[in-house]
Amino acid sequence: MAKRHLKRMNAPKTWPIARKGIKWIVRPQSGHLLQHSMPLAIMLREMLKLARTAKESRTILNQKLVNVNGKPRKDPKCGVGLMDVIEVPSLKLGFRVLLNKQGKLALHLIDEKEAALIPRKITGKRLLKGNKMQFSFSDGYSFVSDSKDYKVGDTVVFDGGKAKEHLKFEKGAVVYLVSGKQIAMHGKVEEVKSFAGAQPDNLILNIGGKSYETRKEHAMVIGREKPVVSLID
Repeated sequence: MAKRHLKRMNAPKTWPIARKGIKWIVRPQSGHLLQHSMPLAIMLREMLKLARTAKESRTILNQKLVNVNGKPRKDPKCGVGLMDVIEVPSLKLGFRVLLNKQGKLALHLIDEKEAALIPRKITGKRLLKGNKMQFSFSDGYSFVSDSKDYKVGDTVVFDGGKAKEHLKFEKGAVVYLVSGKQIAMHGKVEEVKSFAGAQPDNLILNIGGKSYETRKEHAMVIGREKPVVSLID
């Protein structure tokens, strides 16, 4: 059973929080990787500044004033992570969770049209009865489809809960780096270098006219010619 709390000092370095103060901090519910997500209540308090205390955060959530990926969320431990969208309809505000150049989780202001788009990276798949495939995504979401084109590592862009676009992990794809030395940067795949055995694949990326080599696992496809969602400059 996963622990419900963790020490503030041991919280992921991606969390933009003070390291001193109250010893314990809430652990988000499972779904995203821990370093790519935070509990909703903490985001309201530490990042959006809509609450000063945990009690105020719970009051706001109990009134269904905050949406995550288009649905009201009441659980303060709800894990909100990379590429998720937080909306406060009463204030007409929408934000996408991204990473900044310092490698910290950050909220990027977006418009209502973009708020409907949720890119999700495929992390697993399994065959079901009726020759259907169930796909698992990096945020814990699962999806059943007849398509045989989806592969682990690809990205599916959802619009209002429906699969809108399939972005293949291939040469020429635009990828967003979610870890590694070039975290939060994006560029085009120039080459995929495959190795025999257990060694992971590497990528050669063109980022701003310069070539970089990184592991494939650090990258998420977010477009073909350009990103399908806006990013932090």
